Amino acid sequence: MAIKNLTMQNDFVHKFINFSKRHALFQSGDKIGAAVSGGVDSMTLLDIFDRIRRQAKLEIVVLHFNHHLRDAAEEEQHFVEHYCRDRDLPFISDAANIRDSAQTSGQSIEMAAREKRYAFFNASAQRLGLTKIATGHTASDQAETVLDHILRGSGLAGLAGIPIKRDIFIRPLLFAERAEIEQYAANNNVHFRQDASNRDQTYKRNRIRHTLLPLIRSEFNPQIVDALNRLSEHAVETNLIVESMADKAYDSCVKQTANDKIVLEFGEFLAYFNPLQRLVLRRVFQRLGFDPNLLNHNRFSNIKQFIDGGSSHFLKLADDLYITSSSDELVISTRPLVSHKVALPGVPGRYVLWDNLFLEIKPSAKPLTLENQSKAVEYISADKLQSPFVVQSFQPGDSFYPLNGTGKKKAAHFFADAKIPFHERAAIPIFKSAGRIVWICGHRLDDRFKVTEKTKTIYQLQLIKYEQ
Repeated sequence: MAIKNLTMQNDFVHKFINFSKRHALFQSGDKIGAAVSGGVDSMTLLDIFDRIRRQAKLEIVVLHFNHHLRDAAEEEQHFVEHYCRDRDLPFISDAANIRDSAQTSGQSIEMAAREKRYAFFNASAQRLGLTKIATGHTASDQAETVLDHILRGSGLAGLAGIPIKRDIFIRPLLFAERAEIEQYAANNNVHFRQDASNRDQTYKRNRIRHTLLPLIRSEFNPQIVDALNRLSEHAVETNLIVESMADKAYDSCVKQTANDKIVLEFGEFLAYFNPLQRLVLRRVFQRLGFDPNLLNHNRFSNIKQFIDGGSSHFLKLADDLYITSSSDELVISTRPLVSHKVALPGVPGRYVLWDNLFLEIKPSAKPLTLENQSKAVEYISADKLQSPFVVQSFQPGDSFYPLNGTGKKKAAHFFADAKIPFHERAAIPIFKSAGRIVWICGHRLDDRFKVTEKTKTIYQLQLIKYEQ
């Protein structure tokens, strides 16, 4: 690492540098945006960066976001701005009315604030060419986060808590508890502003910080912060292994991908334990453009019940997200597998079907020559047709007598033998007369409607696809 020779007399700064080296958080030449609210954690972060920036050859830009949640917000912004002016540090700020944003979006205050804040950070990184953005999260924050996730029933990823680094975001203070940071600030005359809202126990995070953690520390484990941070580290390491396994499971399950659907091999998917099934589905959700966190415990349970039920109908998972199962496929799509049905008047003509398909029916003169070998064209004995006439999607229980076959066959078995995937079957038109299959369009004629020497009237059927 380019800062390997960087040394400082201050023991806390030395820990900061070693932690940053061990996790490769930054290197000489980086342009780092320091997220500074004015509280003790972020001001300590800024103080250390200010101490080491010249020797480490770092460019520091201070980023401050005003949430307009407290009367002191303006004063805090001015405090940070004046600090930067005194030390010749670039200061960039933005603001938003978080209460209005939360009310409009239906989010909690905390979620709306985080969303706006990180949008500002990312926009600043792009505009200013920042290589890293450092936040002042501490080991105490990590413990609170992990405990909060435990209370919510989080999975392994949630136990990992706050990542030490992700994308351009780094957390170089995650090695230190809040008390240690406060001691550093006192010893080094680091000025900061107290956030009165940190004592407001209407926020769950504050109840964890000021009530639950102290109770656990005094009654169960004095080293609870260390214990929860170790749990986070173990979860990160284990999660890396699990995610690698999930990538392999996803690759082995996927039969087909498209913009609007992903098809999984049903048997392959079921061969995995529930945790890997869940991770495979999370990847499916993400690749279809949905938040993988949409797959919560209840939704996953619903999917499992749906699969176990053996139904070939679809289940709506969310707006514009559906799942359909068959004996050999699991289809997750942004639209349901629709069953189509078009009634025909029973006379020659060209009829609109679906998916830009048309069926053309026209008389064919004798003698008939079958020179056209296209699967989209078929000739039938019109003498045997009876109304009503329909063209519809495959229906459970459909059966017919395949031309040149050995007898009656279920359409489902025909499709399976022809290796036509379940998710493609609903799109295939089936021409029926009085409930009997005449032609599985583009695939096979029913033997009962073939042209014979006794046929008086012949129709040519043609399936036409119009490309947009």
